[in-house]
Amino acid sequence: MTFPRVEMLELVKTAHATQFRNNGRVPYWMHLAAVAQILDWAIFRGNEIRDDALHDDLYAAALGHDLYEDTQVGRAEIEKRFGARVAGWIQAMTNDGDDKDKKAYLARLAAAPEEARLIKLADLIENMASCAYAIPDMGVEWTRTFFVPIATETAAMLRGASFPQYPKTGEALRGQMEYHLRRLQSNLAMYLSLEPAKSTAPGGPAAGISKEAWANALEKTREEERERAEKFGGGRPFPIPTPKDE
Repeated sequence: MTFPRVEMLELVKTAHATQFRNNGRVPYWMHLAAVAQILDWAIFRGNEIRDDALHDDLYAAALGHDLYEDTQVGRAEIEKRFGARVAGWIQAMTNDGDDKDKKAYLARLAAAPEEARLIKLADLIENMASCAYAIPDMGVEWTRTFFVPIATETAAMLRGASFPQYPKTGEALRGQMEYHLRRLQSNLAMYLSLEPAKSTAPGGPAAGISKEAWANALEKTREEERERAEKFGGGRPFPIPTPKDE
């Protein structure tokens, strides 16, 4: 008996063994495992996939979604070991160009099998969640000028995508996507506020962001955190001081 989840996890640990994130502190395979777990949570939440073989294949493809792009493992090997649909979903997730080819990649993904977009949702959620709490590792400027635009563009495509086979699963993932996109934007706003050397005025916004946009972003974040604090019984989970507090 074969266990696709176990076999794929062993493969990605080996294939991605020399790759790390967060300034070399986090093995890359942990991102892949997290993506598979996020997808698995949404599948259980949606309760639309009753075929165990399909469920296992989706989990395996989520684990292996970066193999073609970032390792020497190719489609032929995956098809031989895990079957055509796992190999095909990973291919749909693969950007054969680079990040400058993002629009063409997103267009291909929008037309790809629905399962590939579910995996992409889980991938985007994990990347945004990880980046939101690792801005010091990734760099404020890299986050602001590189990652956030890509995340925003990808989210826009996935927001407009259809999931006729798995509407509840897709909706669960999109809800998480929206939350983590806001969390990323809010955390970035907080880190930007801690860079006085880049401020246009004491306590003002970082260069390239208008004072009005800065003020609006902070107020929106404060309001969201006030609502979340009320929901969880008081306190500010992610406090941003108001002028009165300061």
